[in-house]
Amino acid sequence: LVCEWGDCEQTFSLHSCFSEFRAHVEGHIRTLLPSYSSQHSTDPIPRDFECPWRECGWLNPKDTDELIRHFLFHVVHTRLKTTGRVRLESGKFNKCVLEAVSRNLVPDVPEKFLCEWMDCNLQFNCPSRFYEHVESHVMSVDKERIVNGGRKTTHVTCQWTGCMTRVRNHCKLREHAHVHTREKVYACHVCGGMFASMSKFADHLSRQNTSECKYHTLHCAFLVKRELKTLSVSYMNNIKCEFCDMTCPNPSALKQHIKFRHSTLRPYVCDVCDYRWAFQVL
Repeated sequence: LVCEWGDCEQTFSLHSCFSEFRAHVEGHIRTLLPSYSSQHSTDPIPRDFECPWRECGWLNPKDTDELIRHFLFHVVHTRLKTTGRVRLESGKFNKCVLEAVSRNLVPDVPEKFLCEWMDCNLQFNCPSRFYEHVESHVMSVDKERIVNGGRKTTHVTCQWTGCMTRVRNHCKLREHAHVHTREKVYACHVCGGMFASMSKFADHLSRQNTSECKYHTLHCAFLVKRELKTLSVSYMNNIKCEFCDMTCPNPSALKQHIKFRHSTLRPYVCDVCDYRWAFQVL
């Protein structure tokens, strides 16, 4: 873990010193916001503010809380990029060939992180502390025993407001909780993209390998260079959703993704009850 605040280059161990790294960055935050404590500050936003994290350049916080969330998201982003780099160095994946200009750009976080676990409703400005808090809820869920087809099995139930998902164990429940917290587990250290699973990260890397495509290789005698380039580009998902990390191969696919994943419109109503769907079920 490398601190990239201004000229700082202090390093920390990925696996054993994350809390020290976070505390180190909070020390930098106090140089701008002297009253900073427990994820809050009463200081005003510094005049002519520009994020001091290298290659970030963020300029427009609406208030001090958003400024703190932005700084502390760099802490999480750095951990994810380091984790991704370690996996990439295993030699099992292609290297990212995208431009590095976005490697330290983090998403805007206009609102506090809200825990909606049953009867909780705590709010956080620090994403990593929010994730740790939700994980403590997950690990405290009691196992339930059920009889299914004459066999006794155990499961744990998600207690996030409005969710009753059942999974086999706490490990699966922790993975499921990422759906609610939107926590990512890997990031690309080259381009900065964040991913919710190892498979999505691997997909991000493999789709950039234009020397080979799903159907042909560069050595194929039946494809001219232009045809191969067209086929390779169409095979890559290079249109990014503005609401999440999903990439799509064409505008039509992006439109469908936004409709089913992000739109709140539910035009189709059940004839029996009041349940509504985003798409028609035939």
